[in-house]
Amino acid sequence: MRRPTPAMAVAITALVAALGGVAVASPIGGDGKVHLCYSQAGVDVNDGNQVVAVNAGSPCPAEYPDALVLNQSGPQGPAGTPGTPGPQGPGGEVVKLQLKTAQEALKQLEKADKIADRNEDKLRALEKQIEARKEDAATREQQALWLKQQQLTEMIQQLVNAIMQMTSANQQVIKNLR
Repeated sequence: MRRPTPAMAVAITALVAALGGVAVASPIGGDGKVHLCYSQAGVDVNDGNQVVAVNAGSPCPAEYPDALVLNQSGPQGPAGTPGTPGPQGPGGEVVKLQLKTAQEALKQLEKADKIADRNEDKLRALEKQIEARKEDAATREQQALWLKQQQLTEMIQQLVNAIMQMTSANQQVIKNLR
């Protein structure tokens, strides 16, 4: 009876695992490597080296003492050929023009920044003026209310005096009638 080739052993193991009919450990470890064992002794001309797949992490059997671990992905290949060169850049005059344009744009931005700062200062000053006017208006309102309160107090005092005079006069009338 001939032993299966390594590829056949891996294919059979994968087929059984894929069908799910039998719980089988896999020769493919969690690291993605295929674990095999082989024997350099007893080489059969028809089959080449004797190779068997073993479960990942299992030791090799005595008749196949030499371990062989294969990566599922191979090593990185050689670098590709360089690409074609890009188009030539702009000449010196264009670069000078672009630099001059950029410098002018920077100056314009600086001017705009200064104008924005001045406008912010003006806005703050206006806000302070508005607050001061609000405070002045509130003060004027308070003064007007105080003045009205004083006037009302004086009127009440006059009424109290008039009532007291009337009471005194009534008391005199009552005395005279007795």
